[in-house]
Amino acid sequence: MYAILVVVIFILLCISISGHRKAINQSKEINYISEKIESILQGSDKEFIMVPSENESVKKIAVGVNHLLEQYYQNQIEYQKSHKVMSQVLTNVSHDLRTPLTVLKGYTEILQIKSEDIISNDEITNLIHKLDMKTQEIVRMIDQFFSMAKLESGDMILNIERLDIGRICRDIILEYYDLLEKQNFQVEIQIPNYPIWADVDHGALERILKNLIDNAMKYGANGNFLGIIVQEIDGEVVIKIEDHGVGIEAKEKEEIFNRTFTLNSSKEIKHSGSGLGLAICRNLIKQMNGTIHVSSVPKKETVFSVHLKN
Repeated sequence: MYAILVVVIFILLCISISGHRKAINQSKEINYISEKIESILQGSDKEFIMVPSENESVKKIAVGVNHLLEQYYQNQIEYQKSHKVMSQVLTNVSHDLRTPLTVLKGYTEILQIKSEDIISNDEITNLIHKLDMKTQEIVRMIDQFFSMAKLESGDMILNIERLDIGRICRDIILEYYDLLEKQNFQVEIQIPNYPIWADVDHGALERILKNLIDNAMKYGANGNFLGIIVQEIDGEVVIKIEDHGVGIEAKEKEEIFNRTFTLNSSKEIKHSGSGLGLAICRNLIKQMNGTIHVSSVPKKETVFSVHLKN
């Protein structure tokens, strides 16, 4: 009986010692995790916590902390990307606004000098016209910057309704008729005479189409061609805007819808721009559950296709 009691006491003592050791090891492991987290947050290296522990609770803590660290590192990457993009946008804003403002300043100085001399009405009219054009350019740029900011913050709410896409396209092309005729553009329009319905925001679709037509006239001026096609394909309404101008290189096709990108071909053309136009188009189309695509053969044919749900 005495021997059994000794064995029981010995077993209980071993269990107690083992439990005490486990508690000490667990405490050390938790302290290690705490110190490692502090070290990681203070340093610049991307590290994770490695705890060779047999304790399931400690393992779960380590796995959870590593998951949080992974999210933390990803957020750091996204922040750095956003910071870089914002810096580039601000650089673009500064550059794009500086150019027309410098021109405006020049015209103003000319008017001041000329006002002291004899100046004809034709000269005054011409200078005022140039001032007006540059002022409109600045207003358009600022409008684009604000629109992009509203779209990305979610403050721009669209009024989606079922509309006749063909009619909207015809109305818009009529607005450009005089300008296209003046610039000797050949215009080809393929829009069915019957209604073609899609769920869109009227103002957003107008803005998209006008931006694409403006681009076609700007970058397609050498080809003097503008084509507008409206079709129904596989349950979608497809609007195609075609030009025969400088085109888009293959390496640029994936980048042209980014908010900080401007075409290299624009260097050959006497136009400036913020590079936000196509980014705004894509964002608006996305909010209408649509997509936009581009195909191009440089100096031959460029087609932007807007796909909307029928």
